[in-house]
Amino acid sequence: MFLRSIWGNSIADDYQETASWYDTGMTMTKIAITLPEEELVKVHRAIRAGRADSVSGYIARALAENARQESLRDLVRDLIAEHGEPTQQEKKWAKRALPPRRRG
Repeated sequence: MFLRSIWGNSIADDYQETASWYDTGMTMTKIAITLPEEELVKVHRAIRAGRADSVSGYIARALAENARQESLRDLVRDLIAEHGEPTQQEKKWAKRALPPRRRG
């Protein structure tokens, strides 16, 4: 008997979908996590809208994005340590030169 997700798919079906999304050279480890129900609803909404292939894919992408943001924070911290805080004039220039930040 297969365990079923709340969407009726067997865990094996979910695993097959997830496995096809990942790089085959990547080592995979299956884990269980606990999420607030409203967060899980958001994940499933993203999957239905085509913004994610699976719950695992959504979580993996979120982790990768978090790592990218941490890397950028490290870069900014290093630049400030080396060159000092940006001046008001430099901040004004950046606001004019850079595109508006997208909200996600």
